[in-house]
Amino acid sequence: MYTTERFVLSKKLKLVTLVTTTHAMLIRILLILLVLAHPAIARETVQLTTHNAPAELIETLRSASLVIRIAEQPSKRPEDILAAAQADYRRLLEILYAEGRYNGVVNIGIDGVEAATLSPLDLADIIQDVEIILDAGSVFQFGEINVSPLPASAELPEEFASGKTAKSGVIAQVAKDGIEAWRMKGHAAAAIKDQRVTANHRKRELDVELTLDPGRALRFGTFTITSDTRVSHSRIQEIAGLPENALFSPALLTDAIRRLRRTETFSSVTLTEAENSETDDRIDIEAHVTDALPRRFGFGGEYSTTEGISVSGYWLHRNLMDGAERLRTDVTISGIGGETNGTDMVFTARYTRPANPDPDTNLFFQSSLERLNERDFRALQFDAIVGLERIFSENLRATTAIDWQQSRVEDRGNQNFYSLSLVNSAEFDRRNDKFGADAGEYIQAELRPFFGYGKAQSGVRLFMDGRLYRQPFQQFTTAGRLQWGSVNGVSGERTPPGFLFYSGGSVTVRGHDYQSLGIDLGNNRRRGGRSFLGTSLEGRISNASPVSYVIFADAGYIGENALPDGTGDWHSGAGVGIRYDTGIGPIRADLAFPVNGVGHGAKFYIGVGQAF
Repeated sequence: MYTTERFVLSKKLKLVTLVTTTHAMLIRILLILLVLAHPAIARETVQLTTHNAPAELIETLRSASLVIRIAEQPSKRPEDILAAAQADYRRLLEILYAEGRYNGVVNIGIDGVEAATLSPLDLADIIQDVEIILDAGSVFQFGEINVSPLPASAELPEEFASGKTAKSGVIAQVAKDGIEAWRMKGHAAAAIKDQRVTANHRKRELDVELTLDPGRALRFGTFTITSDTRVSHSRIQEIAGLPENALFSPALLTDAIRRLRRTETFSSVTLTEAENSETDDRIDIEAHVTDALPRRFGFGGEYSTTEGISVSGYWLHRNLMDGAERLRTDVTISGIGGETNGTDMVFTARYTRPANPDPDTNLFFQSSLERLNERDFRALQFDAIVGLERIFSENLRATTAIDWQQSRVEDRGNQNFYSLSLVNSAEFDRRNDKFGADAGEYIQAELRPFFGYGKAQSGVRLFMDGRLYRQPFQQFTTAGRLQWGSVNGVSGERTPPGFLFYSGGSVTVRGHDYQSLGIDLGNNRRRGGRSFLGTSLEGRISNASPVSYVIFADAGYIGENALPDGTGDWHSGAGVGIRYDTGIGPIRADLAFPVNGVGHGAKFYIGVGQAF
């Protein structure tokens, strides 16, 4: 059956009708009546008539046609219509080939003349009608197929087999996969030597023979930088980490690009393989990089009815000494106007040197100064850290660092706590979006053996934070979080106060006061616990608008012993929230109520980003 679509070219009115040839007489009568009733309507149309084409293919053809697209534009010139029609021959045939149809026929008439035979000089001032008549033809299958030579490890698409639909995209993918298989073996100049594609119209089969030329196995040659950049060329080479004289590998090129980009020093990175001579067994690599703005700053804030206002800001330099070194300083002031017994202030500075000592390891130095005014103690704390961060993949990284910490705690008789820690941490992040994930996992774990002196004794601190995101059905996401912490080998009284655990507040249990759950020592005295367990569950409901909604429940446990053995206390909270997506992260507003434990009244939280 033939199917016809008409698209009005008039600037005054657009009319779209779907008819079959059996209804042609009725449509002519209706159009005459319509013209008589509305004489302002023009007659210019684009007509698409198809044969042997299913509905999905018709829609694909219609969407790809440039002439039909022009029909939707308010202004058009005859030469534009002709150019679009002549381009449509190739576009529409390519779509047929992509569906395995190799005997299709496309005719495009402009006022009754085949568009392919026209030149702009042949056109009238006004084009009355454009007609596309398309016979989609039959679906072909692969017949005799052969791709050679191929390395033993090569894997070709399953769709490339005799009897399968002979889609042109499959052939292109086979050629690409064959070349890539040789390149993975070091043959950087592998290419198609010859190709024979024969359509057998009687059998409706497509015979394919591809001959590959793998060329010689090559090794990496000189790595050169071809663009202006403030980063020293030697440092770019160290960060990229391409081993000279190593066997060529596309994977190594991809790794080099990834290393350069993750420094955030460059806004763009391109590595190009230079031309290789027939006598040279090495291939040079040319790097073109564009520097990002070296300095950056930002700020944020949160508010809760109990924790008050928290404001933070940072300043960042991404190329401090022309070696892609990063210096970042952060300032956070929290507890402003809250019920947390005062204002806390934290200043942190961190220096990172990438590719030290190897391309996938970063050396960093960090120091921080904190003034804490907590409900149970006031402290002035200083940290100095030196460590190495190892990046195993885009999802996994680990850190080993030495942390020297001094705390002067005023509410414990002005005692000094000193500790030297070996911090071992790992982070696995497979979230699809760090600011609003609806799929993936995140796990962060830390093992911190510490040697204490002064008031502090020695022990081991462990902490884990795991998060899981799933979308069981469209527009609904479940997010779960489990936190666990433990301090072993030392009593709570002799543990540095920053190593102990509390529960309550926006990052643990919403609906309860900040750090409201701890260990009750009597006489109106408290301290943190040696064990902590926290759980959170959210249901996130989204729609087409930037606004989404959340229901949540949190629970937390604090215990005196190193493990949550049931002798400690639980509390929990629940509530609802609203999110407004800003494009760079949602603005969060939560209203929470205590469910059990010591707590009363509603708590309100405002911040940037999801709760977790």
